Amino acid sequence: GIPVGRMEFLDEIAMKCVEKKEVGEGVKAALFFELSSSSEAYLNEQMETIKWVSEENDCREFSSSTDPEERKKLWKARHMAYYSMLDAFKFGKEKVAYSTDVCVPITKVGHCIKEAKKLVLDNPTFSKCGGVIGHVGDGNFHVFFGVDKNDPEEMRELKKLTDDIGRLALDNLGTITGEHG
Repeated sequence: GIPVGRMEFLDEIAMKCVEKKEVGEGVKAALFFELSSSSEAYLNEQMETIKWVSEENDCREFSSSTDPEERKKLWKARHMAYYSMLDAFKFGKEKVAYSTDVCVPITKVGHCIKEAKKLVLDNPTFSKCGGVIGHVGDGNFHVFFGVDKNDPEEMRELKKLTDDIGRLALDNLGTITGEHG
């Protein structure tokens, strides 16, 4: 296998929020890898393998670098995603950010992200602001929302939706306290 140090995911909503600041036009979603290697030759082999797997799965663009400044630039989109979504989801003065925090076995993470996104898309209140960021190498992912804390109906909808996402994680042998307790 490939010794992956970190593997992070941003869905199309997260990327759209970041896109205004950091990434190119038309990026749908992104998967970021940080690799560990004992030699440059082995590192290049790992990157080629990931590139091949990515292309076999309809990857539109693949970027990699061993240069520290380039790596910093590539990871910036991932690190800006949370703050970009905070800005994007504040539709009014009373909007605050809310995030789920679930973790599932790595073999179930793709399925669970797809199902969580379906739950969000089916919700008329939150369908436009349910961006996903995932520490998918660990099975952990977050769905971010902007919610009006003074709107009782919106708070009820948020509770139902986040309960459904939590139930999805539990039904797939996961937990609802992925990393933040």
